[in-house]
Amino acid sequence: MPEGVQPRLGPDATALGQVFWYTLEVQDEQGRTVDGVWDLHELRAIQDFQVKPALSASAGVSEVASVGGHVMEYQLDLDPQAMRFYEVDVMEVMEAIRGANRDVGAGTMEINQVEYVIRGLGYIQSMQDLEESVIKERSSVPIRIQDIGKVTLGPAPRAERGILDKNGREVTGGVVVARYGDNPMQVIDALKAQIELLKPALPSKVLEDGRTVKVTVVPFYDRSQLIDETLHTLNEAIFQQIGITILVILVMVGRIRSSLLISVILPIAVLGSFMLMRFFGVDANIVALSGIAIAIGTLVDLGIILTENIHLHDAKKTPGTPMRDVVYKATVEIAPAI
Repeated sequence: MPEGVQPRLGPDATALGQVFWYTLEVQDEQGRTVDGVWDLHELRAIQDFQVKPALSASAGVSEVASVGGHVMEYQLDLDPQAMRFYEVDVMEVMEAIRGANRDVGAGTMEINQVEYVIRGLGYIQSMQDLEESVIKERSSVPIRIQDIGKVTLGPAPRAERGILDKNGREVTGGVVVARYGDNPMQVIDALKAQIELLKPALPSKVLEDGRTVKVTVVPFYDRSQLIDETLHTLNEAIFQQIGITILVILVMVGRIRSSLLISVILPIAVLGSFMLMRFFGVDANIVALSGIAIAIGTLVDLGIILTENIHLHDAKKTPGTPMRDVVYKATVEIAPAI
């Protein structure tokens, strides 16, 4: 292990890690969606073999899960009469397909003191490759897959019980899960940069009417918007509370220094909260930021009550009493209520 690496077991992502959802849609130059150009199984193939690997390589991404569409597969419809005639059972067909869909190494061969590595590339790449696969031979005549059934290309049965729907139509897309402990904003920014790099490689087609359409990654959930709105709400709440606090203290107490004193507490308290969160490793998620925004109101209430009580004791103090004693008595008096 490299120096400084501390391996540990644990989840690579959490339930809060879904930071980006997107769909694959066919759009023209004006950004209008065009239906019927690529089918759902074709868009799912683009998602699984082109978009998903590219986005998975983005920094901070734990997983890119495909959602919706149809997973294409080679399907074989067996003919029982032909199987009975050729004396072929289902297990032999399965073994023949499995054996025909793999690479095989055949050792080495030495020619003129040069050693050559021999291997056979046997992965199925078309329906014809599967149809020509030999099950066995009978009287020196090979029995192929196409002799006992029909090979077609069709959608795999869906394991899930739902589909991805957008505006009443079924679409294909994916969900990006951020790695545990990474900053979601940085992950989303890197993801958007990766999508921009991916755009030129996505398929395009010229329609009969002359329009050029292209497969486009269209986001429909972006957590950065929620984070920005939460931070904006937090900042707005701080400034509003500062202004309201100054106004309330001026009206109730009539002292500008007390208003400024309570107002200064708010940004200092928020800054201190962020410093402690960073020190103890607490993530600044939506729940934490919402709690800070709510706590601002409590800080204002406590500051007003404490300041008003200090002024009350200051007005009743006997001559020569230190201000420190006045603050102490006022604080002790309201401490049980706080």
